[in-house]
This record gives sequence, C-alpha cells and structure tokens, in this order.
Amino acid sequence: NGDFQSLDSGRAAALQKLTQGLPSSLSPKSAVLGPLPRKGLASMLPVMLPGAALPPGFADAILDASGGNPQYVEEAVRCLMLARKIEKPGSNWHVERVAREDLPPTLDDLIQRMAGSLPKDEYDVLSHAAVLDWPFELQVLQEVMGHHKPRILDAIDRLRLVGLIRPVPEASREAFEFTAGHTRSV
Repeated sequence: NGDFQSLDSGRAAALQKLTQGLPSSLSPKSAVLGPLPRKGLASMLPVMLPGAALPPGFADAILDASGGNPQYVEEAVRCLMLARKIEKPGSNWHVERVAREDLPPTLDDLIQRMAGSLPKDEYDVLSHAAVLDWPFELQVLQEVMGHHKPRILDAIDRLRLVGLIRPVPEASREAFEFTAGHTRSV
C-alpha cells in the first residue's frame, strides 16, 4: 500500500539495506499528499464493484465521509460488504442505500467497526494471524488455534472475499498476508 509500516519485517529490512548506500539525491523521501480529488475517488467505485448499479447518494456518502482518502473508500466498501449492505449473491451486485451518517468519521473508526462486525471465526483467525510471522502459514495458524483445517479455511475464504487477506503466490507453503498493515492491527 505504499507505506513503510505495512511491510513485513523481512521486506522492511531488505528495503533499508537497499537504500543505505544510495546518494542523498536518490534516497527515499517522504511526501505529504493532500486529499485526492473527488473525481479520482469516484473512479474507484466502478473498479471495486464492476457493473454494480449504485443507489442514489451511495457514492456521495462514501466520498463525503472519505475526506479525500482513497484508503477510506476501499475500507468503507469492505465494511459495507461485511455488514451485507453490498453483496454479490450471483452474477449481479446488490447494493443498499447508504447515508453519510451511516459511515464512521475516521479511517480508524471504520476499521474498528469492521473488526467488530466480523463473525467470531473470522475475527479469531485475524487476531491469531496478527501475532504470527508475516506472511502467516496456514499450518502454523492451525497449530496455534487448535482448530481443524476446514474450519480455518472457511474463515480464510470469507476474509479473502472481503479483501482483508490474500494468498502469497511465491510461498513454498500455503501462506497468506494481510492486504494492508492496518488490517493486521484490528
């Protein structure tokens, strides 16, 4: 997600090692970014919900609440999926009306609401995975949780559907990672 804090410790150490010997003109710099324009934020929704017919006011509610933060838009859609206000039961999306007051005021509040709305199995998987190495291996998670693999896989499948975790394709074992650093902190 472009922030140093979302990197796992191995990737962070590799990035630090790589950038240590660079001349100051090439060394990484911090940049403060202002809010994204409304048009840019609005273009995210069709990408996240392809072909969805959004009810009147839906986009405005999310864009107003976001304050220009694209991460808020992304997490708001995830939160609404968890709350079953956005579903795709077949080939078509079902999107309920959402008002500005239905959405938390900050990204942190939104993430806390999302964590609180997770079913117990998914919340347990996330909280146990958060204390493991990143990426976390399915076998280690199963040992830590003491549950059978099918139960954990069901929870992982649901967490993948809402975009909280994703598989690590290059891993030698069945491994997953959080899609963003803030997801790990829920």
